Amino acid sequence: MQNLCDRLGIQSYCFRVLTSTAELLQAYAACGVNRIELFPGHYDPAAHTPAEDRLFLQQVASAGMKLSTFGVVGLYQEAPARRIFEFACEAGFDVINADLEPQHFAMVERLCEEYQRKVMVHNHGRKHRWGHIRALETLFAQTSPNVGLCLDTALMLDAGDDPLQAARRFQDRLYGLHLKDYLFDRAGHGVDVIIGTGNLDLQGMIDFLKGIDFDGVLTLEYEGDHLNPIPATKECADIVRSACRP
Repeated sequence: MQNLCDRLGIQSYCFRVLTSTAELLQAYAACGVNRIELFPGHYDPAAHTPAEDRLFLQQVASAGMKLSTFGVVGLYQEAPARRIFEFACEAGFDVINADLEPQHFAMVERLCEEYQRKVMVHNHGRKHRWGHIRALETLFAQTSPNVGLCLDTALMLDAGDDPLQAARRFQDRLYGLHLKDYLFDRAGHGVDVIIGTGNLDLQGMIDFLKGIDFDGVLTLEYEGDHLNPIPATKECADIVRSACRP
């Protein structure tokens, strides 16, 4: 099997201070990572034409990079959702990182079948509709395997649940992860820290993923130091790569 961390990507939101595509691609190269989970703030297919999509993707490929997924994006209306599915097909990734509402399940399932793509719902903390394990159980009971989970490890901690327990519980629907770590301040608010230095059992999660031959989207996310994100994000990437070694 390919080394798990050979597929490691970074969520481009980490580099939200960088506004040009050239700067963004240079940041990935500096971190030694060539897989991009594309934040809509850097490029949103719903605001561009298919021809513009191709130009953007050519720029990414010319830098030796590829897109692992796109999101997190709300799939609430069919026309913009369809553009996201078209973009996924053009870019060659299999799963879209999404937020869903129950009234849109049927529409999303239909688009998944039409475009032969899947979506993965991102748990977004204690106040989010799908933030808790029990809520995700309800979600997956109401949807087909077209709909899976992008497990944000820090935000699962924020919800008071164990990320490793969630990974085990939803193993069959685990299509992606945001590897992210939190410490909590006295008010209970999560604070981004270098991965492995907070409450996440990073080694336990990596060992679990290796044990199930996980082949989904693996994305690092570090939102701290946003004005100078490259040094800490590279440190996080190095730590994850080290955790993957035998």
